[in-house]
Amino acid sequence: MTSLYSHEIKKITEGTGAKSGFVGFFFPSLRARGLGEEKPVPTYSAIIYKEGDEVRAEDWKGRKIASGQAGVDDASVIQRALDFGGLIYLAPGRYKFIEQQVFIRTDNTKLAGAGIDITILEGGIHLGTDIEGSSAPKTTNIELADLTIDGTNFPDTGSGVSYRYVENAVVRRVKFYAIPFWNIFGNFESGVPKSKSLYLLDCIFDRNNVTRGQQDMTAFNNLEILHVESCTFKNNGVGATFLPYSNIDYVYLENCEFKNIAAYGGILIGFGSPLGSIKTAFVRDIKIINAGTNSIMPSEYAYISGIKMRGSSSQSSVLEVGGQLCEVCDIQAAYYTNIHLLPWGHDGTDYVAGKIVMNSVAADRIELLIKSDSVPDNVKVELHNVITHINYGGNGGFRSPINPNLTAARNIYLYLYECNFEGHLSLYSYEPSTALITYRGMIKRCKAPTLYLGQKVAIEFVDNDFDNVQYSDTYTDVGAIFKKNKNPKTENSGTATFSGDGTKTQFSISHGLVSTPSRVLATPMTKDAAGDFYITKDDTNIYVNYLSAPPSGSNNVKLSWYAEI
Repeated sequence: MTSLYSHEIKKITEGTGAKSGFVGFFFPSLRARGLGEEKPVPTYSAIIYKEGDEVRAEDWKGRKIASGQAGVDDASVIQRALDFGGLIYLAPGRYKFIEQQVFIRTDNTKLAGAGIDITILEGGIHLGTDIEGSSAPKTTNIELADLTIDGTNFPDTGSGVSYRYVENAVVRRVKFYAIPFWNIFGNFESGVPKSKSLYLLDCIFDRNNVTRGQQDMTAFNNLEILHVESCTFKNNGVGATFLPYSNIDYVYLENCEFKNIAAYGGILIGFGSPLGSIKTAFVRDIKIINAGTNSIMPSEYAYISGIKMRGSSSQSSVLEVGGQLCEVCDIQAAYYTNIHLLPWGHDGTDYVAGKIVMNSVAADRIELLIKSDSVPDNVKVELHNVITHINYGGNGGFRSPINPNLTAARNIYLYLYECNFEGHLSLYSYEPSTALITYRGMIKRCKAPTLYLGQKVAIEFVDNDFDNVQYSDTYTDVGAIFKKNKNPKTENSGTATFSGDGTKTQFSISHGLVSTPSRVLATPMTKDAAGDFYITKDDTNIYVNYLSAPPSGSNNVKLSWYAEI
């Protein structure tokens, strides 16, 4: 019979072989074998497991790397195995670190557990070197996978994972649970070279910073590439749930869910750092459910698409979006949700936006925020199927601009299609600098109680339903066009019938338009109405003026008319 390694005999004797244990199933080297069967080579370089009151690390041949007292020496034993390099398998169980962090600092090293909530660490992991400052060496091709980091017993400043000067560092299928401070952070110290790439894949962030009032931040800094995909952030407390902070070239956030996030939760990209600290961000296919304020705050150059958001009956939200291309869709917010377009940065400057598109949105209010000259010229904002409702203090409308502080002229292109605003549609502000803004574009098939107009407006209004239109003192018509608007009417037509008396030469027709029409047509429909005439008009009536009075008769002067502003 083929011989077994010493550690295989031990585990088979204790019932951890193929018939009774997880390790034996996944690692054939730990199984009992029949006569003539070849002895397989383990897939790991080292294994760490607990045996009674001992924690032990062995290489793939069963030779001891390190051992110690379980619950006391767990960190030092795991560290010795990690420094061995290769695939380090952490067997099922709970491992406690006492005031010590474990470092994955050897190139081409992976620490893998048996699965989320099967292998559990009560301690933090550091990706990369333990050498600080500019002399820190780079660590490449390292991974942390298939385990849970439980911060229930962490100190108030305890963190889950940190990193320093890494390339191709991967955190895969890791659950961060009840972490009181930062889930992941790194490279905030001065002088450390910029890390190349960090990947978070299929991770879960659950109940972090719920009970101890610290910052709940997954905070990143000093990276060339940050890629976060298929992760779930849920039940987290106050603080930024996802915060790429500064000095990052590319941020990729894809196919993630943010659920039950408290105030200031959600996605803050570049928040609190100078403009340009995050060069480019790609945010795609994100689902936000019951998130707090600042659900998305983008960087200077952000490309956002596929955002789905659901509010609750007990939380307020501010969805702040912008970027070079922002496509937000399917937002149904049930409780006081403001949507801010073109939000300004923490330092008071605007984030630069090229085009914002929103589709199938329901919220309390949408605001176009313009705060300084850093906003570019010819910004485009496009809204489709947007509904704003008056709810918990929201005014249920759309307004722009908010808090402008401009010294140079700006063109803003608004395209609003099939939107229903329970509140007012406002294109004016009291600030003097708003006179520098010219609105262009089209508003079509929209509904609002009142259309407020100020500034310079060159928008084409088509087939809208506004109860009334109000003009501020700052309003300047620089080419606004009104067509087929239902209420108030911007064009109208009908038939007018009068009885001549042989002396009356002027007949008036109420046109029902919002202001004096620019174009009027009148066509005689009876012989007595066919004399020579000319037309005058004011903001109430059309006047048909005959050079000679039509003859006397009953309903003998009949005219077809059309008028438009």
